[in-house]
Amino acid sequence: LSNTAPPSEGVWQLWLIRDNAPTPLSLGLLEASEKGSVSLDLDDELVTGTDTLAVSLEPDGGAPSGQPTGPSLFTGKVGDI
Repeated sequence: LSNTAPPSEGVWQLWLIRDNAPTPLSLGLLEASEKGSVSLDLDDELVTGTDTLAVSLEPDGGAPSGQPTGPSLFTGKVGDI
């Protein structure tokens, strides 16, 4: 996420989406710099090239239900990133 302004309300939450998984897995909240730059250091044993990463806009503190509640702002296949 570069050149993207951080949210003025709420937080960005990162999700791991697997093809055969019934629900996304939260990888945590993203902290953006003032310029909106975020870098990720993902564990190769957790994330594979066929997984999808998504970022949603959630209320402060993250998704209350443990599943995405806000709009999906960014998505991409891990192998394409």
